Amino acid sequence: RHLESGALRELTLTTNGSQLTRFADELAAIGVRRINVSLDTLDPDKFHRITRWGRLDQVLEGIEAAKSVGLRVKINAVALKGFNENELFGLVDWCGAEGHDLTFIEVMPMGDLGGEDRLEQYWPLSDLRARLAARWRRSNPRRRSPARRLRS
Repeated sequence: RHLESGALRELTLTTNGSQLTRFADELAAIGVRRINVSLDTLDPDKFHRITRWGRLDQVLEGIEAAKSVGLRVKINAVALKGFNENELFGLVDWCGAEGHDLTFIEVMPMGDLGGEDRLEQYWPLSDLRARLAARWRRSNPRRRSPARRLRS
């Protein structure tokens, strides 16, 4: 009702994507127009390791189901030193080919969390930006936003 009244301009959902195949139609029907999917790798083994549950094929099928009902897709990828730093160009290429927006996120360097030392995985986005700039140019250099758009 808030979408119909104009109180909300957009309703967006952030998800791990595991149930998108099942719920994409329903999400579109209730007014969701865009989804953000957390996806740090396109490698099935790494995906399973980092999610502790996941099947990459299930998430990719869900993303495809969401696209098929008209939902726009944005991928959120955490840049993890020593884990996915060599895959990020591939993720950019995949998102470009699929028509998805992509946002890279820094891991929060909070130290030991349940046996995982996230400090070792911290990779500053300034380093990632430099690597991306060597391959792509920014398409919106004057935009005042934390997000930057790149073009090949």
